[in-house]
Amino acid sequence: MPRTSTKVLTYGGNYAKNKYKENELKREYCEEARKYGALPLLPGQKPRHVTVIMNPAARDSEGRKLFEKHAAPLLHLAGLQVSIVKTEHEGQTKELMAVISDTDAVVIAGGDGSLCEAITGLLRRPDDDQTIKLPIGICPVGKTNTIARRMLRGDLSDIRLLGDSMLAVIREETQTFDVLSIASDQGKPVFALAEIQWGPLRDAAEKASKYWYLGPLKKRATYVISSLKEWPQYARGKLSYVLPCEGCSKCFKSPPPPPPQRWWQSFLKTENNTKGNIKY
Repeated sequence: MPRTSTKVLTYGGNYAKNKYKENELKREYCEEARKYGALPLLPGQKPRHVTVIMNPAARDSEGRKLFEKHAAPLLHLAGLQVSIVKTEHEGQTKELMAVISDTDAVVIAGGDGSLCEAITGLLRRPDDDQTIKLPIGICPVGKTNTIARRMLRGDLSDIRLLGDSMLAVIREETQTFDVLSIASDQGKPVFALAEIQWGPLRDAAEKASKYWYLGPLKKRATYVISSLKEWPQYARGKLSYVLPCEGCSKCFKSPPPPPPQRWWQSFLKTENNTKGNIKY
């Protein structure tokens, strides 16, 4: 009995300690965000407008709660004008980014899938040379947040990951990323930042929500049921790639040779003659 009491007390003490640290961390983020909200606006200046595209199904519908609890308060404390758009089906983020306008930045509240949809919708636009300048923030509330963790460089807790991500939006801190373009048979390219998933495994994972009644076993059950329905499973594709360049000399094109000089031009003083081979 004394041992049980000790374990209960120890667990309760650790829980209270961790909860206190979390609250202190959230207070620090709120104080930092409030500093930006207290800055005065210039005459005629409007608050920055940020559009949040939220995937309410992210992380089995827990993503919405994480955003509302840990991310949204920071944006409001910073004095930003926030518009929230909730997606209703897969692919809608792509559709929204294809027409979005009148906003200073877009924040994607979801995981890597939502982010890649946003990049694809943005870069498919005919005015992509202008819209590519639109800052895209990440609110990492999905199951996989590879890009956000790569940007923030660390295995952070949810509170730190969300807090640091929102402060980056507030401070307008940006990083450039290479984008992978994949051509499809339909003629519309797909763009990705972190990885590409394709094949039976990915297709089966998309159906996991149908087996919600299986609780934590729904993912494994999805793969088993999918395999039993169709076996063997395979995917056909063609992969081509270009070897990395060995140096700039292969891509560099030498300028055309200068036109031949007339005999009388040698008696005339020119900039090129007086300053050697350097052209100014």
